[in-house]
Amino acid sequence: MIPFDKIREEKLIQLAQERFNPELWPAEKKVLHDSASSVDPVPPNPEEERLTIRTDFVRWLATDPEAAQNIDPKGLRVWGATLHGKLDFEECRVFPTLYIRQCTLLGDINLMSAEAKGLFITKSDVFGSIQADGITVHGPISLRESTFSGEIRMLGASIESEFSCSGAKLTCQGDALSLDNAKIGNNVFLSEGFESLGAIRLLNTQISGNLECIGAKVAAVYCKNMQVTGDFIWQRIKKSEDAQLKLIGAKVKNLRDDRESWPAEGKLGLDGLVYEELTLHKRQQEGDIKQDKLGDTLPLDAKERIDWLLLQGQDRCTEPQPWMQLRELLETKGDHKGAKHVLFKLKCLRYTRREWHPWLGIRAGFSYVRRILAFLFQRWDTEHPAWPYFRHPNRSWAIAFAWLEEAPARILWSITATVLLGWIIFGYADAKRAIAPTEPEAYMAFKVNNPMPGAYPKLSPLVYTIENTVPLFKLGQDEKWAPDQSYSATNWFTNYWFLMWARWLLILLGWFQAAVLGAALLGRFKE
Repeated sequence: MIPFDKIREEKLIQLAQERFNPELWPAEKKVLHDSASSVDPVPPNPEEERLTIRTDFVRWLATDPEAAQNIDPKGLRVWGATLHGKLDFEECRVFPTLYIRQCTLLGDINLMSAEAKGLFITKSDVFGSIQADGITVHGPISLRESTFSGEIRMLGASIESEFSCSGAKLTCQGDALSLDNAKIGNNVFLSEGFESLGAIRLLNTQISGNLECIGAKVAAVYCKNMQVTGDFIWQRIKKSEDAQLKLIGAKVKNLRDDRESWPAEGKLGLDGLVYEELTLHKRQQEGDIKQDKLGDTLPLDAKERIDWLLLQGQDRCTEPQPWMQLRELLETKGDHKGAKHVLFKLKCLRYTRREWHPWLGIRAGFSYVRRILAFLFQRWDTEHPAWPYFRHPNRSWAIAFAWLEEAPARILWSITATVLLGWIIFGYADAKRAIAPTEPEAYMAFKVNNPMPGAYPKLSPLVYTIENTVPLFKLGQDEKWAPDQSYSATNWFTNYWFLMWARWLLILLGWFQAAVLGAALLGRFKE
């Protein structure tokens, strides 16, 4: 021990003997020696018995100004000891950084409204709670690799540097770690084997760094209205299906996770979550862990993140904000298709809470007709109370409408189906000669199987159907050919009125589908 350190040790012994009886306990003499020394103590042997230190002795040494002058800047070091009773620093100013390492604490630690330079409780066993509401710490708090049987409560704490619970074990049921309304000036670590049987509370907590939950096992993490200036990392969570993660109203710069760490359905809360970036990683491999690297980054995928949003559960998954937040991010990244798909899925859930089936597209037309009528009769709507029941489509139609909003070109599916149906009907009628020319001279020749005038167009069932279905096309078939009223039908497929109704239906559907497609392309479908 260097001479100056020896002088400080002798002074501390003198002050301690004046404060307590001259016979200091052996473990207390070691604390005085270690705290006066500028050299780090030798780590205690975990197999050796932990000698006892009075908690009043530690309190005096940490809070007495004269004693603090003789403690090395490395701090007050209590290593390999047992502390009986309550360690009470309420309303106190703890002058040196307090290091408690490989110790057993058999009572509570009271730091209510205390002021400290730094606090380290590492590789220790604490059989009580830590009560530190309103504490001000001008440095870090580290509880690494320690076991705590009581709640760690630091409501409204001000911690100017980082807060670390890496490798710690919290065995308290209920609320295990409470940092509500705390302000933390750097990173928060709940990593490297951190485990908690109780809930982690970070309500209204402000973190001016990253929040890292990596390789942890947790019961619940509540982060309502939390603000993280840096990234929130949620990766390699053990038994993630049992964990709850509530980020309601939280704000983070980048939320980084891996799919294997997602909670089970109903255990994820995202309503009001705001983020600048959303990053999915591959699961960390052994090489990544050794190099302290996150898993490889995966591209943002709308369908994958929709699965993530659905984990909010039936009661919460239709809240619009998380969906619109994801949609906005996809838009900023240029994934317009993905953004539209997110909006479509939200509408599906809000209307029916079930998935889209293609057959619903057949019923979609009724939805569109009602919407058009609602637009045309807006004023009539206010004068007739029964009208709203008519103009609002049912849920299946609403899904179909949302499906079309996502990709207007999907109306082409309906147009194609209509053309194929018409082609079959009029192709069969043509084969049975149930469709005849409309001009008298051509009609007479058609009836007696004579050649028609050379300039008269030959009937093409496909072209005839397209011309009736797509009103923008005029191909010279519709005005030259029509169902033959004098034809003696042997079945209803060639009956005059069946063919006329089929033709009229094609025309109506054609105009309607063209109007829908045009409106969609012109952006008439608003959110």
